[in-house]
Amino acid sequence: MRRLLSDKKTVFFLILLVYIFCYFLGTTAIKSFFIDYKIKEMSPQLSVITSEIADGNFSFTKNTDFILKAYDVFGVEINVFDEEDQYGFIVKDDEISKSLVRLIPKVTAGNEVDLLVKIGNQSAESIVIGAPIVKDQVVKGAVFLLKPASDFNAILNGFFLIFFVTLVIGVLLIGTFLNLYFKELTSLEQTRKDYIANVSHELKSPVASIKALTETLIDNIIQDEETRTRYYGIILTESSHLQRLISDMLELARIQNGRMNFEKAAFNSKALLLALYEKYSVVLEDMNNKLEISEKALQLPEIYSDRERILQIFNILVDNASKFIGENGRVVIDAEIYPKHVEFKVSDNGIGIEKEMLPHIFERFYKGEVPQNKNGSGLGLSIAKEIIQGLGEKIWVNSDPEVGTTFSFTVRRA
Repeated sequence: MRRLLSDKKTVFFLILLVYIFCYFLGTTAIKSFFIDYKIKEMSPQLSVITSEIADGNFSFTKNTDFILKAYDVFGVEINVFDEEDQYGFIVKDDEISKSLVRLIPKVTAGNEVDLLVKIGNQSAESIVIGAPIVKDQVVKGAVFLLKPASDFNAILNGFFLIFFVTLVIGVLLIGTFLNLYFKELTSLEQTRKDYIANVSHELKSPVASIKALTETLIDNIIQDEETRTRYYGIILTESSHLQRLISDMLELARIQNGRMNFEKAAFNSKALLLALYEKYSVVLEDMNNKLEISEKALQLPEIYSDRERILQIFNILVDNASKFIGENGRVVIDAEIYPKHVEFKVSDNGIGIEKEMLPHIFERFYKGEVPQNKNGSGLGLSIAKEIIQGLGEKIWVNSDPEVGTTFSFTVRRA
């Protein structure tokens, strides 16, 4: 079924079938309502005329709204009065009789008739109702009233016009939306393929490395203890990278599927930032780099969010910044206070990001052509963005090549 509905021509054809069905349904409904309305309008007159004829009264006044015809059970016309100049009909008398005589058996059998028929070569249909002439409980013949259905044709033409205009507009709109839908479908399918390809590529490299090194060690090809220790270290590094990649993939999947709960509460960010400093300052100092937290960032009013998720975002951003700074590099955490929110900034004086890379920086597995990023999972910034969106906040990036990069995000004030 999904495959069937994924074809543009099939969907368009199905919609067209629905429109055609609605067209015939609408026509049938209009016809039914019209006949019911006219029957209610003409039935009282037919009942009176039938009673009069049954009593032998044939002195009727001509009615310009309809034609009156009466026949005995053998189909011979009862001459009530001359109707050839009746209003609304330019039809020969024998053509009218030919259309009505075939209905006499049904009427004389005790059934009333009501239908739309074409009389002679008229383009418009006429409504016909008939009833039996009954005298002393014996059917003596049939009486028919005929009325031009010009108003029915006008209603039907109006319906055709409205339906046609609606059909054209509907087809254009549906065609536009279908085009957008299939473009989105194609884009999603391409994203899915790219995602699978990226995952396969990211998993393949550490797995292949671990496999090759393990086979070498098992076969006792390496006898030198120092080399063996180095191989073990590479295996450990690749395993850590693999573990991190899988963890990030699962984390991103949980967030995007709405399975991550956010527990918001008011808290002071100073303790969070000091814990962050304690974690990263030693690591950066070992690399001859420095982590700084501005006094403004440490003196913020209480904020309202999920503390653990905000800490996770800082971890991602500081870890990301530390990859792109050289020796004597700096990572700075700063903040700006606004009436309703606080804006945190994580800046570095690293290599910066090229302008054409900025629109893709939060995409999954996007690393750009940057050697420093080869060991990352390519999912950290995607996770940060998903968390920020889940918290109802905003995140963005500004960067100048060879000058540095600043990631900023908002957090609501308590």
